[in-house]
Amino acid sequence: MVSKGPIKTKTISFFLIIFIIFAVALSFYAITYKTQDCKKDQDCFRQNEVVCKRSTVQVIKEGNLFSYTIDKQKQNTCFVTVSVVEVNPNSGQELKAAFEGKSMSCQIPLDQIKKVSVISNNDIFDFCTGPLKEATYELIIKKLYSVIAQNLGPILSKADQAINATKNLK
Repeated sequence: MVSKGPIKTKTISFFLIIFIIFAVALSFYAITYKTQDCKKDQDCFRQNEVVCKRSTVQVIKEGNLFSYTIDKQKQNTCFVTVSVVEVNPNSGQELKAAFEGKSMSCQIPLDQIKKVSVISNNDIFDFCTGPLKEATYELIIKKLYSVIAQNLGPILSKADQAINATKNLK
């Protein structure tokens, strides 16, 4: 009869080593890649933001629900995603269709992100790209066009009056 003692010890040692490697890898993942969910705590997010640590927060601004996520840091740049989760129901269907579910990716220099939070700083648009930024600019252009169109009538009327007045001087 053959003794099975040394084989059992080797098998247990093998599985123990595999378990230790798995535990170390899981710990490394939790420390390096896990995103801290700050829920609605902006102070928690800000503490992570100044060091560009992976985290996320949801913020309500003017009845709109935004999500801010710090994705990663690469060299002196912090990668942040800003998303509109839900548009204020009182804003109308046009705004809801234009903004809800849209996001933009931002690459913000660390020295900039240390000064002012992305939540309260609208100047981050210079560092962002994506559908949310495009939708915002489209809305701005529509509003400017509307203001110009509203004011163009009276301006043209005054211009017409001025032209007619000069014709009467001849």
